[in-house]
Amino acid sequence: MLNSTSDSCWISFLDSVNDIFALCSVPEKIAVGVSGGSDSCALLHLLWRWAKQHSIRLYCVTVNHQLRNDSAEEANFVSKLCYRLNVPHIVLTWEHEDYSVGKIENAAREARYRLLEAFCKQHDIKYLCVGHTWNDQLETFEMRNDKGSASFGLACMSRIRSLSKNVQLIRPVLRCTRDQLQNYLLQENSIPSANRNWCNDSMNDNDIFLRVQKRHYLQKLSENELAVKSKTIIQAGEQRRAIEMQAVQFLKTVTFSPYGFARFKIDIFNKEPINVQQEIIRRIIWNIGGKKYPTPVSGIMINQILHGTTCTLGRCVIRKRRSDIFVCRENRNIPILSVNDFASRPLIWDNRFLITANSYLLNKSSVNKERKHLSKAVLQTLPCVTDEHGIKCPIDGFLFAEKTGLFDVFL
Repeated sequence: MLNSTSDSCWISFLDSVNDIFALCSVPEKIAVGVSGGSDSCALLHLLWRWAKQHSIRLYCVTVNHQLRNDSAEEANFVSKLCYRLNVPHIVLTWEHEDYSVGKIENAAREARYRLLEAFCKQHDIKYLCVGHTWNDQLETFEMRNDKGSASFGLACMSRIRSLSKNVQLIRPVLRCTRDQLQNYLLQENSIPSANRNWCNDSMNDNDIFLRVQKRHYLQKLSENELAVKSKTIIQAGEQRRAIEMQAVQFLKTVTFSPYGFARFKIDIFNKEPINVQQEIIRRIIWNIGGKKYPTPVSGIMINQILHGTTCTLGRCVIRKRRSDIFVCRENRNIPILSVNDFASRPLIWDNRFLITANSYLLNKSSVNKERKHLSKAVLQTLPCVTDEHGIKCPIDGFLFAEKTGLFDVFL
């Protein structure tokens, strides 16, 4: 029988997975990224219990980042752990160059997700679980608060988000503290291996990393001070979810063209609250402009858009056209490929279009026939190549690369 601490951890985990899978069926298989630390080891065990109950195939994946001499040893520790639980374990190795201290955190995180996502795609796994905890949430809050993030940013991490078109990243223990998870591991007899329950990462105590600095700062705060910060995060998350749910409902009415522009009715848009309007425009220009991260939208800009002022933001032009709002890519810094480059392999052009290997040049008559309904503003921003005579030529065989997470809602 589990004691209260272990039981509460299990209940919190169940609440999260029930929330996450409330609107969709429980998957046949699922993957979990496990580093060997206490957070991910506890998540592995919780998922193992849950997967057994629901007849789900569980896969454990460890990324050997090769940043420390003991990284291979930690991967081996996870292998022994998985052997005890009869869970398939796969080790992926990050081959990389040397990074400066300031860049290693982001580079390692992006590489880890890239490798884990590729594994999931290869094995047709839709859900990838990671072991972020409430401690990680508090650290993220501190880092974003220092940067002056708006309320959306202070909501910090969601328990589910789109990692790619076919892979969802989920955080089932985000509402658990690290102490809860470590106590859970200590109370479970089936998980110890080699006289220890988890590995301690020496980089977690290195103050050269900003996150570690925030971790040490938070450790000095009282329970009341931490409770105040936690309440702020929860309130910001509730507000963010409400706004995003309403914005996503509107986005389902927006026309997103395969030629890279968006159009929606101004009278319907005008009925939405200002904060929902800001989120709608923010997501649309993120999708159309091709920038890596969304650009904040001010209330002043919303007012200008509604009054018919043409605006530019996030590499996009937003203008009123009769009863519609029209958003297209700004005709600025548009890349041009050479004939020898564009058809050799699939590639993402301008962070907006997937150009396939079967792309071909269009002659003038084909352009006029196939794209006669498009405005000049749109035509100027479509994929093109330069031929051997230096002449700019349009191409066919491309697909608009819709942003992952366009319709995500905070949870």
